[in-house]
Amino acid sequence: MKKHLGTIIFNLVKEKQMDPKDFASQLAISEADLERIYQNSSLDLDTLAKIYDLLGSSLLLHYFDEDQLKNVFINHFSEKDRKRGTLAHKQEEKDEQLTQLKALAESLKKIISLYETKELMEKLSQKE
Repeated sequence: MKKHLGTIIFNLVKEKQMDPKDFASQLAISEADLERIYQNSSLDLDTLAKIYDLLGSSLLLHYFDEDQLKNVFINHFSEKDRKRGTLAHKQEEKDEQLTQLKALAESLKKIISLYETKELMEKLSQKE
């Protein structure tokens, strides 16, 4: 069942026993504009944020049913977990590459050292 955002706001204002005139004033709109909000199914984000601040209630909890909210969060966190797993796998690959490169660097140092020792031995043998 599709829920009407304006109706939800109207019901929350009524539930919190807020004076509509004061509520409109706090939103910096006229009472006529507030009535239009009650009739609309959509709002601009700035107005919606102000309403959220004034009502101190998450409109999402009234707009969606519990299963819909669970699915939103499950999907969101499932996607995050998948991305985290991919990043962890990439990090493991990079760590393995780094380990291999460090081993290669050590091998190259040993080869260079052997080459330098060979050159030194050749120079010493030529002097004799």
